[in-house]
Amino acid sequence: MAPAFPSTRRAAAFGGALVFFLTLPMTLHWIGGTTKEQAYRGISERAGAFDYIRRQIFEQTSDLDILFCGSSLLGAAVDVPFVERELSRALGRKASVVSVRQSWQGPDLNYYVARDLMEQRKAKLLVIAAPAWVHRSSQPHVQLFRVIRYGDHPGALDGLAVRSRLAIYADYVLGSPRHALSLLRPNLIDSQAGLTAGHVPPGGYRGRPFVRRQVVLPAIPPASLVYSSESRDLFRFDGPPLNAYQLHFLLKTAELARQHSALLVILHMPSPSERGSNIVPDRQLMPEMLRAGAVFAGVPSARMFENVPDAQFEDYFQDEHVNPNGSELFTGIVTPALIQLYEQYSQSR
Repeated sequence: MAPAFPSTRRAAAFGGALVFFLTLPMTLHWIGGTTKEQAYRGISERAGAFDYIRRQIFEQTSDLDILFCGSSLLGAAVDVPFVERELSRALGRKASVVSVRQSWQGPDLNYYVARDLMEQRKAKLLVIAAPAWVHRSSQPHVQLFRVIRYGDHPGALDGLAVRSRLAIYADYVLGSPRHALSLLRPNLIDSQAGLTAGHVPPGGYRGRPFVRRQVVLPAIPPASLVYSSESRDLFRFDGPPLNAYQLHFLLKTAELARQHSALLVILHMPSPSERGSNIVPDRQLMPEMLRAGAVFAGVPSARMFENVPDAQFEDYFQDEHVNPNGSELFTGIVTPALIQLYEQYSQSR
């Protein structure tokens, strides 16, 4: 068998290149690198509305009333302008509600984006989505390497298993050439960035044509949507357990909210698989989040769709995502509960 390298010199050159790239994240941190804003510049819109996110973090300075942070499941389910209008009406002033939406699920990316924003701007409510039942990955988010840099988020990995810490360091390595390039010139922003994000044509269930439905909101007391000693019979945490990686970053998100005097609200996302259910089913270990000071909220499918003919049920979903019908229905139901939580938390501060 031929040797891997024709000479010792070439083997040494390969080893040197390997060491260079493996240590590049630490080198960039040691020399100071560029601003964190550069990490958010030029990220593909396929990864999320990152030019909008960048501007919300680094160009805006006003405080927020509600910050929604999550994947497209949360982004599709919540009509942010509606929440802002209803909250403004309740407060008697112009409310500020923002959604920073990323593609694909991952409590790690949610945490880092929320942390970067909340270290620049205050928010009273931080709203995230509970990980869907099908999301069981214990690996870093596929786009995490674009956002994080070695040394930028002290304490984020405290308590995380060594294997997961090494996986995240691999993300530092993967992203470091791009961050190094920003020392030579600013990361470039697509001229079309932000023009199409959030404007996906409405779709019907699993490729069917979209059918617009007249949404009739059910009469549901807002307090019954929030897990408590009075409403606990409407919730059941018996789904697939959260893995250690997911739980770590969810707990870190709860810690982040406490540090910035915000209330963390975890929303259970509606799913077509829950059709007819009279309870809100969610993941095992989710009660750990409640002990961390978070609030959990959701609506049983049977209650959410009680005014919807059974034959029209699927007209409110695109797949696991709700479509505009489902968004109007879900947002109309949960907004009073969010406003009630906002007012109660504001009064307690």
